[in-house]
Amino acid sequence: MARMPDALWKPLPKGFGTPMARHDLVIIHTMVGSLAGTDGYFRGGKTGANSHFGTGGGGEIWQWGDTAKRSAASGAANPRSISIENADMGPGFGTWNTKDGNAVPALTAAQLEANARICAWAHREHGVPLERVPDSKPGRRGIAYHRLGVPGYAVVGGELWSSARGKACPAPRRIAQVDAVIARARQLVGVVAPTPAPAPPVPAGAGLLRRGATGPAVLALQQFMTRVFRSYCVYTPNGTFGPATEAGVREFQKRAGLAVDGAVGPATRAKLRTFGFTG
Repeated sequence: MARMPDALWKPLPKGFGTPMARHDLVIIHTMVGSLAGTDGYFRGGKTGANSHFGTGGGGEIWQWGDTAKRSAASGAANPRSISIENADMGPGFGTWNTKDGNAVPALTAAQLEANARICAWAHREHGVPLERVPDSKPGRRGIAYHRLGVPGYAVVGGELWSSARGKACPAPRRIAQVDAVIARARQLVGVVAPTPAPAPPVPAGAGLLRRGATGPAVLALQQFMTRVFRSYCVYTPNGTFGPATEAGVREFQKRAGLAVDGAVGPATRAKLRTFGFTG
């Protein structure tokens, strides 16, 4: 049996009967509910819904199922994924419009820490890499979020991790925190993030914007994208092209049918201008 030592063991009466095929992923979800309310929902047993872990706004970690067995949280990824459901109501949260996926509040600081602790444990116990997963394609390994496998968001050739088209889970504010969860998990296990290879020089006058770029042109891009594409560009413009800006550009490119490289070159800039971008 695989149980996280510092999680509160709250085994459900049903489910978790089928062994995992392997441990490739940790998938982050949001509850649209409180920790206690979701616990009650799972125990009702009418839908067969469950999750390996749940976190509360105060950083509580409840483990509902043995991670050697499959949960029912992530569709086609269930045979190879550990699931974390995160409270977005109850202690630590205000009221919000549950019909608006963009309104889901960010993880609290304590909750972000709890997710990092679960990911760190999954890395030590099951060998799940502390790397961000870019999509739901079979064979991916690392830390993921549910929306990657949602119909309408999943890439061509990706697994479907839900049957609900357009589902926002875990929603933009929480998706924007995934890199911070991974970074903290790496700290907890003493893993140093790999140093990215230096980017090749940008030709003079090329106007290419990519990670590491700074200045007014980046700020203008950020201000435009957080205003026009606020469903998935949830960050504060600061003039530095960092991971959050790159993630927003990648999402735009994917939706626009462009080559996905996270950089704003001629093709991406031309497409952005069809939405009113003037940079």
